[in-house]
Amino acid sequence: VAVTVLGVAAVAVVLHRPATAHRAQQAAASSATSASPATVISSAAAGWTTYQDPGGFSIKIPPGWALGTRTATEVTFTGPQAGFVVLVGWTTHPQPDALADWRHQAALKAQADPTYQQIGIQRVTYRGYNTADWEFTNMYHGQLTHVLDRGFIVTPGRLGYAIELYGPGTGWAAVRASIWEGLLQTFMPGG
Repeated sequence: VAVTVLGVAAVAVVLHRPATAHRAQQAAASSATSASPATVISSAAAGWTTYQDPGGFSIKIPPGWALGTRTATEVTFTGPQAGFVVLVGWTTHPQPDALADWRHQAALKAQADPTYQQIGIQRVTYRGYNTADWEFTNMYHGQLTHVLDRGFIVTPGRLGYAIELYGPGTGWAAVRASIWEGLLQTFMPGG
């Protein structure tokens, strides 16, 4: 289910790509204007807005967050606090097991990044999908970056996603507590 693993390494597991979370960080920082047109619909509910991706999935984004970039396999959202990013990645060729994939991606990340510090990789329950979380820290541009990546297979062999939150170690706990569960609860996969 490897999606994309940068400093943001968890997405790579779900969407079967190399762990390179920093690529998304660079993209988010450098081009908020390069995002493809997508529909953003206001949600009167909790003040969050619904992002409807042209690829079919949707997710609600908290107030103050904005569309960063969009490619053929991922979209990023930047937060009001500098350095915080939410990345949603997808693949039509997911690995057979999210946990095994994250473990493989983590081994690659550890070999390539001497600042990588794994916090944990574990199978988690999420809507009955084959799901695993990967959490770690590493240094990015001289700053401690914290990453949490949830990889899950919606349709075995056909569709997998990763939802990733990353940002500076400073402020991490508060940002995670304020948005992580909301992101997971409001995400709806595409068909």
